[in-house]
Parts: sequence; C-alpha cells; structure tokens
Amino acid sequence: MSIMVMKLWEIESAISSGVYGSPRLLLSCFAVRWWKNTGLAEKLSFSRDILVENMFWAVGALFEPQHSYFRRLITKVTVFISVIDDIYGVYGTLDELELFTLAIQRWDTKAMEQLPDYMKVCYLALINIINEVAYEWADLCKSYLQEAKWYYNGYKPNLEEYMDNARISIAVPMILVHSLFLVTNRITKEALDSLTNFPDIIRWSVTIFRLNDGLGTSSDELKRGDVSKSIQCYMNEKSASEEEAKRTHYIFDKGDMGIHELNSEEKFSIYKNIAFHDEKFMRRHNELKMEVKIMLSDRNMKQLEQLEIIDNLQRLGLSYHFDDEICSILNNICDKNSKRDNLYAKALEFRLLRQHGFYISQEIFYGFYDNTASFSNEDTKGMLYLYEASLLAIEGEKELELARNLTEKHLREYLADQNKNDMDQNLVELVHHALELPLHWRMLRLETKWFINYYKKRQDKMIPFLLELATLDFNIVQEAHIKDLKYVARWWKETCLAENLPFARDRLVENFFWTIGVNFLPQYGYFRRIATKVNALVTTIDDVYDVFGTLDELQIFTHAIQRWNIKELDKLPDNMKMCYYALDNFINQVAADAFEEQGIFILPYLRNAWRDLCKSYLREAKWYHSQYIPSMEEYIDNAWISISAPVILVHAYFLVANPVNKDALHYLENNYHEIIRCSALILRLANDLGTSSDELKRGDVPKSIQCYMNETQASEEEARQYIRVLISQTWKKLNEAHGLAAHPFPKIFVTCAMNLARMAQCMYQHGDGHGGNNSTTKNHIMALLFESVPLGCKHSSAEKEDDS
Repeated sequence: MSIMVMKLWEIESAISSGVYGSPRLLLSCFAVRWWKNTGLAEKLSFSRDILVENMFWAVGALFEPQHSYFRRLITKVTVFISVIDDIYGVYGTLDELELFTLAIQRWDTKAMEQLPDYMKVCYLALINIINEVAYEWADLCKSYLQEAKWYYNGYKPNLEEYMDNARISIAVPMILVHSLFLVTNRITKEALDSLTNFPDIIRWSVTIFRLNDGLGTSSDELKRGDVSKSIQCYMNEKSASEEEAKRTHYIFDKGDMGIHELNSEEKFSIYKNIAFHDEKFMRRHNELKMEVKIMLSDRNMKQLEQLEIIDNLQRLGLSYHFDDEICSILNNICDKNSKRDNLYAKALEFRLLRQHGFYISQEIFYGFYDNTASFSNEDTKGMLYLYEASLLAIEGEKELELARNLTEKHLREYLADQNKNDMDQNLVELVHHALELPLHWRMLRLETKWFINYYKKRQDKMIPFLLELATLDFNIVQEAHIKDLKYVARWWKETCLAENLPFARDRLVENFFWTIGVNFLPQYGYFRRIATKVNALVTTIDDVYDVFGTLDELQIFTHAIQRWNIKELDKLPDNMKMCYYALDNFINQVAADAFEEQGIFILPYLRNAWRDLCKSYLREAKWYHSQYIPSMEEYIDNAWISISAPVILVHAYFLVANPVNKDALHYLENNYHEIIRCSALILRLANDLGTSSDELKRGDVPKSIQCYMNETQASEEEARQYIRVLISQTWKKLNEAHGLAAHPFPKIFVTCAMNLARMAQCMYQHGDGHGGNNSTTKNHIMALLFESVPLGCKHSSAEKEDDS
C-alpha cells in the first residue's frame, strides 16, 4: 500500500511541477507576457519588478492544476498592489496621491487630468483588470492614502488605529475578494453581503498577514520612506523594546523578499511564434519586388504602359509595396498634362490620378462627345474604362454623370448582343464584372483574388514575374490574416459572451472579415485585432437593444454608458452587466495601449463614440416600442450613427494615425468630419437595402426603405431605387472629401473610411451578409482566409528551389 501511495505522490508531483503539461511553467509564461505587455516595469522605474515573487504568492494560495485562472488573475492583482504600494510609499507627492485616490474612489478618469503620466499609466492598466470589485480597490487606495498622510505629517498612530487601517492596506481583503470570484462557481447573495461586512475569516487572515509583514519588512520599508508598522506603533505606545514587540510568529526571517529585484525578463524566455514567412518564399518575394522596382524606374517606358502597370499593381494587391514609385510616376504625368485622343488611355489616367488624390478636370473628356451629345459606340474598351472613371465623380460634375449613364447603357447593350462571334471574351468578363459592381466600390482584397485569376488568362498582356509576385504576396498576407484571426478567436472565447448571451449573433469570423476589407495591409495586424473586437462588441450590444432588453432596461443601460458608472447597473440582468463590463474593459485597454505608445489620453474620445452609438440605439428602440415610423430626414439623422461607423472609425483613427493630429481630434467628437459621415451613410443605406426584411422579422425598427415608402407613398422598388441614388450621391461627396477637400487626417485613415464604405457594398450586395446565413459571405471568407492561390508550375521558383 505504501508503495502505491508513493507512486501516486510521484505522479501527482510530476503533474504539478510540470513534467506533464507544465501548468506552472504555463503560468510563468503567461504572467511574463502579460507583465511585459503592460509596459509598467519600464514606465514606472521606481517600482519593484517582482513578478515572479507575486506569482509565487498565487501558487501558495492555490496550487491545484485546475485553478490556473485563479493563479493568473491573482498574480495580476498582487503585481498591481506592489506597484500602487510603491506609488504611495515611495514616489508620489501628497497632492498627487490625493488626486489619484479620488480617481480610484470615483473610478473617474476626469479626476486624473492633473496627474503625471506615470499615474495615468498605472490607473489605465489597473482599470483593465477590475470592474466587478471596484469598491475593494477604492478601500485599498484610501488606506494607502491614510498611511501617506501619516508619513507626511510625521504622525505615529497607536496600535489600534494602525491596525484598523492596516488590515486594508496589506491588501489581503482585495486578494480574497478576487479569490472568491475566481474559485466559486455559484456565488450567493449572502456571501456577497458578507464581503462588505468584513467577516472573521477574512479579518483574522488579514491580521496574521499584516503582523507577519510588519515583523519582516518594517525596517526595510522605513528606509524606503514608508509609514511606521505595527512594531513601531507598539513600541511608541508602550515604550517597549523592539524585541518585546516581536511577540508573534514571523515568516519573513530575512527581511522583505519583495524588495530584491528579480527581473522577469532575465528569468524566463518568452515564447515567440516563428514568422509565418518561410525563408525561401520571402527571399523570392523580395527578388520579385526588386524586379518591379526596376521596371517602374525605366524612363524609356511609354506613359500608357506606366499607367497600365500601375493599374495592374493596384488590382493585383501589390501597389502598397511601391507607393513612392507610383506617386513619382503620377506626379510626372499630372505635371505634363498631355493631350490624348485615346478614350481608354484618358479614362485610365483620370481614374488613377483621382484615386491618388490628384485633381484632374472632367473637361478632358469633352473631345469624345459627338454631335448628338453621346459617346462614340465603337470603342467598348474605352467605354468600360470611362464607366469606371465616372464613379470617381464629385458633386456638380454633370458631364461625368452623363458619361456614366451613357457608358452603362452601351455596355449592357454590348453584353446583350449575342450575334457577335468575334467578341473578346476577356473584355466580356471585365464588362460583366464592372456592371455587377464598379471597381471603385469593390472590396480591395476580393478584387485582388478575382483579378489574379483573371490576369493568369491574359497571355497577351500578362507579365509572368508580376503574376508570381501577386501569388506569393497574397498567400503571405493571407497567413498574416490567419494569425490575427486566431488571436481574436482566443479573445472571443475568453469573453464568454457567446455562451452567456445566446440571443446575440455569434459572428466573430464575419466581424474579422470586415477588418480585412477596411485595412488588409500586413503591417496593421494590431488594427485588425482591435477593430474585430469593436465589431464584435457592436454586434452584441446591437442585439441587446434590438431583441433582448426591455425599454426600461435599455434606458438604464444607456444611462450607465452616458456616465460610465457601474452603480447604474444594479437593476439590470446579469447578461447586460456582462456587456457593460466587456465594453468598459476593452476601451480602457485600448486607451492604455495608446497612452503607452504615443503618450496621448484617448479614453474620452472612445467613450464619447460609444455614448453616441448607444443613444442612437435607444432612440430606435423607443421608435419601435411606440410603433413610430420616422420621416426620412429624421431617420437618416439618427441612422448614420446607429450603423456604428463613427465608433468604428474613431477607433480606427487612433489605431492607424501616428502621430495623432490635434486638429483631427475636433472631428472625432460630436462634430464628425464629412469623411466619417459619408462613409457611415453609405454603410447605413447599403445595410438597409440588404437587411430590411430580415431585421423586420427580428423585430427591428423600420429602415430607410420603409420610411421613404411611408412618407411618399412609393412602392418598395421605387424606394429601393431612391436609396441606390442616395448611395451614388454620397459616394460623390466622399470622393470630394478624399481627394479635393482639405482635412487633418492621414491618407491611411481616409483609405480606411472609404474601404468601410466598400465593405458595405460587399456585405449587403446580395442580402444580409453579416447577420444572416449568407452563402456569398461564406464563399468570400473562404476565398480570402482559407483558400490560398496556387503558385503554378511556371512561376514557382521558390518551390523548385526547395525541391532541389
């Protein structure tokens, strides 16, 4: 029997110590990654970097393997306690500490405006791991402030006075409150009430902890500038010797183990994922890019050839590698202002220059009108390219509007003529593609996938090394996107929102798909990860307003968002509280990251955007519950916000703009810029065209189609046509805001705003591609995320190298 017990003990020890599964090593790696990501060790150099010691406390509290989540969060709690303890005990002035304590009491970021940056960093990092126990942290910081006041005033409390405060400042109540939520599956109301009354099981644990801490750390902490501890208080009150004061068992017989630095990065190496780029492919990728650069630098190349190559680079998804070269070529072309008698060449030049923000007048097409005020019907290719160019018109350009109508009519007649045996099938395919959805309105990444396959068939025009580069680049970027998707999938699972909110749409992959459409560039992985979280939270909260909450609950929830005050949530069901906490934690983390990266405090802008969104949701809920159908103007005034584009683009700005332009901040509050408004309106109208019937079945408020029909007595088809015209008109405004109007935004942000409008056209072209069970969206997702482009036998140099 004893042998069996010994064997069981060996196996259990091996499992716990890491021979099987390494739970503690996993804890260590997790804790080190988290600590490094906070940046607190670098930002708060005065504070003790004692991550491993804090983790050691967590293992001592609960070592069992199944309690890994407990250990991870308790490690975070004890780390923050050490950091905040050092702020109060070593670094902060009394005025700063009073402001910091006030901010914690109220959990109000407005109270932090006068604080130094290091305190803001600490506050933002802290608030990300707590909300449920906010008042416990408030008590802890009050106790720290009390000790700071004693120290600054040179006051020595008596032992009773000291212990009343020290039971809190030792942080054990904080740790145990967290512990209750981490290890208890079902928490009773009696247990929660007991926490606020400081029960004996906590009181005596706290007392033992505080007295033992005083024995081991008093001398050290006094040297660090800390307040007197229990030993000094007892000696002062009783005129006792230090030895007489030491009447209790102590555990820190060698002093404060926490003060000796143990740099976390020196003790554990953080696992880093191997780069998704295989070396042989990346080497070939770089070689091919160099070939393209050489080709673009050829001064003997004709101007039309240059334009065609730029067009191909854009449609193949490669132009981002050659921004400088393309800009230089287009600058030269714009300066020359050469006259052309070729409609195809002129239309291509016009479109490319407008796409890149150059002003070029519609008057360049005047010479192509005949005496009947219509374009010549001979040049179908020219007609196609003029049609694509006309989509970049701005308001007031009547000639381009006429050109669009005439060319579209001609192209449809061209496709309807089935008697031509000599039709160019490549041209036919391009015309079909353009009439289905114009190039300017298409999602860039889907266009890339389509055009790579189209380009392969163009043997007369295809440049082999360009095709090879496009194929390699697509697959490399696709792997970057998969890496981002895996990250957000882990995050989504950890939120538990899908399990706890069964009424809400679980659309994580679709939410991620949107971000690829808005910004596919591989270097913007952080943008896609955060933007996916924004989309997921928008979708969830939208469903809270549309299908779950009562009107009274929605008013309470909205009021809580307006004030960002958790006290407002007491009357709400748990799943609505969960939504609030998930949202609050998320935006605080984004704000903390921005503060760490750029030293800017963006939390007010993020909160304001979510306030606007929830107010617009509540307004729609009131319309629905009162069966009110608004006028078209009244609907649009609210709906461009409720579609969530402003909240998406406000986050997007801070994710792509570096540095942040102070002038831009003005347009990220209530006075949203035209770029944001137009993108939002296109998204709203496209959404209405695709989802009105579905959302009405789900109990949603009427959309623009129903509002227009109710106001004008129009038929549904007439209303839909009116909405299509509105979309075209809004695109003209967006074109002007992008290319011709002055604005304080970087090019990458404006591109994101336009791409959001393009994604709207993509997602709702064939119905509800986001909320419904849409096969087209599934096919698009498969094409972009899970189906790579075959390298092809003729162009797989990297594969041949590997085979050899």
